Amino acid sequence: MKVYELINLLKDYEPDLEVVVSGYEGGYNNVAGISELTLLENYNKGRSWVGAHESLGWWNNEDEHNYNKFNAVTIF
Repeated sequence: MKVYELINLLKDYEPDLEVVVSGYEGGYNNVAGISELTLLENYNKGRSWVGAHESLGWWNNEDEHNYNKFNAVTIF
């Protein structure tokens, strides 16, 4: 999802609604902030227990050249 797509979706809601994210093992938490980061696309492909993409340099900096890099905004 792109930022403009998220903005377009959110504009249909009342502006005073809380924004929450899923909790680690259930429930929901309030959003604490947002941050921009660079991800390696599909770094975790085949690992169904984690998200598909990985933060640049998280596992092995030597693997960087094997993956497409892209910038993203994370909501936490």
